[in-house]
Amino acid sequence: MNEEEADSEADARRERDRRDRRRLWRWLGVVGVVFAGVLGLVIYSDAPPPDLADLAFEPVVVADADNLYLVLVKRGEAMKAAPIIEEEASDVAEVARLSAEELANATGTGAREELPSLRERLMEGDDWTPERLAHWGPVLDALAEELAQMLKLPAAQGMVSVASSGEYPKVGEIRELFQQVRLAGWARYRDGRQIEAANTALGGLEAGVRMADARGAWMDYFVALAIQGMFVADLQDMAADADVRPETLLRIAAGLRLWPPGTDGYAHSLRNEARHMGGLYEDLEAEEVAGWRGHHWNPSAGPVALIARTRVLFPLVYKRNLTVGLHADAFRTELRVYDLPITERPKRSADEFGGEIQAKDLLRPANVLGRFLVETSANTFESTAVMRHMAFSRRGLLEAFVALRLYHLAHGALPESLDELVPEYLPAVPVDYVDRQPIRYSREYRTLWSVGRTNLLVTMANQKIPEREVFAVLDFAAPAAEKKETAR
Repeated sequence: MNEEEADSEADARRERDRRDRRRLWRWLGVVGVVFAGVLGLVIYSDAPPPDLADLAFEPVVVADADNLYLVLVKRGEAMKAAPIIEEEASDVAEVARLSAEELANATGTGAREELPSLRERLMEGDDWTPERLAHWGPVLDALAEELAQMLKLPAAQGMVSVASSGEYPKVGEIRELFQQVRLAGWARYRDGRQIEAANTALGGLEAGVRMADARGAWMDYFVALAIQGMFVADLQDMAADADVRPETLLRIAAGLRLWPPGTDGYAHSLRNEARHMGGLYEDLEAEEVAGWRGHHWNPSAGPVALIARTRVLFPLVYKRNLTVGLHADAFRTELRVYDLPITERPKRSADEFGGEIQAKDLLRPANVLGRFLVETSANTFESTAVMRHMAFSRRGLLEAFVALRLYHLAHGALPESLDELVPEYLPAVPVDYVDRQPIRYSREYRTLWSVGRTNLLVTMANQKIPEREVFAVLDFAAPAAEKKETAR
């Protein structure tokens, strides 16, 4: 091959190389464009806006001035600012009561604070002296009458938030109002006015029941259950009191029948909460997530907060429509199962996140924040259902307790079974709403109980039962010798 042919061949090879490189770059460009398109699709794509018509929330239409819920909230705020009996209330008799022996038995720094406060003891019905009744009784009486007037309001609608504000009214301060009402009830009881005391406690229970029926969001519902628990406990303590009169027990029994357990407005509360949380999810922006530091939704929100600060990648970890759709599906499921007995409730699959987003969760980055938020909300469902059913069971157990107390006063002994109380003392045997079976009762062990959270079974007298369970020990039916031993 001569020199000319060699040069020609070299030129041809160079031309082929250039064509190959151009082809390669074209292909790389095509691949890059496709990759960028796919990446953009993954990052910025979202589901279509979900149809939420079936989750529509219908509030009760009532003027603010006639809304029992708002009237109670406003009165609670005023009572929080100026309580009748303050948390740190004391008097000369209180100081004298703190003997050297009591202080010596309390351990640690600030021993005086470790003893029950005067208000706590008064709220439990203890330590009501004639001087204290004379000092606080008239004002507490006025509060009890005020509550009776408020309860005449026929309608109640709980909190309906502005969609994007996330703000609740000061519903928690209603508790202060009802703590003072508890004090009023016990002041009346210790003053010998047992029927008035029962009416006051029944009024508090009615308020709690009506708040649970008021279609408020979860915060309202939790507070309503807490209020019910306060007055169920007080009514049970009154019924167990050694000096309780039969007519007082009959008044309590009649009052309980006006508000039977088993139904409430929780389905409406679920729809209200779905609306509220859905509004928050729709309005969640990268700027808010970027500033999360130990946010209540996620104590270790670092990974998603870092991504949110890029702004451009935030749509990868949070897809608005998809999140709202997942959230709606979770609430639809709960609306189907919330009223089932706890024993029949379907078990949720294992949590994906275990309570927090960690770096490893970013291996599946698409809508990781949205999935986490929905899971956090859904994790509340079962515990709330358990609280609800146990609150129903607690009220049913109180009915049985009062009936047993009346029976024991009349016969001097306990019946073999609760069936013997029907129909003279009970219209029907109360239900344990945890499993929809009759409330449990043992004459031998003098105990009423619900199977509760732990499938509780009472197998001996004076069995130690966790306080969070629903039960009542029938100490009033204990033999005299055993009562003396307990008193020691």
